[in-house]
Amino acid sequence: MKEYNFEYSNQKYATKLFLICFGIGFGLFFGIIGLSKIVKLSGTYFLLVFIMFIIGIPFLIFWLNRKNIKKIGSAKLDENKVQFIYENSIKEIDFSNIQNYLVQTYNGTLLQMKLLNGEKFKMFSNSNYCNTLEFDKFSYDLEIKLENFKKLNNTSIIRKKSFFERVWIYPFLIIMTIFVAIIVVYGFYVGKGFSLKFITAIFPLISLWAGYYSAKNRNK
Repeated sequence: MKEYNFEYSNQKYATKLFLICFGIGFGLFFGIIGLSKIVKLSGTYFLLVFIMFIIGIPFLIFWLNRKNIKKIGSAKLDENKVQFIYENSIKEIDFSNIQNYLVQTYNGTLLQMKLLNGEKFKMFSNSNYCNTLEFDKFSYDLEIKLENFKKLNNTSIIRKKSFFERVWIYPFLIIMTIFVAIIVVYGFYVGKGFSLKFITAIFPLISLWAGYYSAKNRNK
């Protein structure tokens, strides 16, 4: 068995942390609105207090606790099975028990497997919190092992297409790129140049193109 050590994200903890921070921000919002009726503040001071408490406090809580999202795990990969060691537990999956699987690389690496008994296994190494390199290598090797196992044993393991491998994504990116290009040309034509709205719109598009080419290169 080949062993891999990697970092992965505790998505349950991340979701709980986000909801707690959102709830605190929501509560502070109504608290400040109520307080503003008692303590009269000018528009500028009110805006500063509003931003400091409603955005600043939840952000600070999230930032101070984000280190707990990252976890350390490992996996052992064989020709016909994989063993995960994480959160003080061991999970062994025989390839013959896998119904389908998905490997997706975008903002990190996502691994999903559905077993024949209906059980689902999911592990995500989020690039915002983890060093995703080792988990990406492991997922790549796992995919090769699964495809080899499928060919040798004539099994019906289904490889699910990632988001960037779907038929519609390439035409969608082309259309969006043309749309953004038209906006740029029009902006220069009317003398506005690069507006802030354009800059905030182009970065997600660049990120999507990067994800598309990453998936394309991975499958070569």
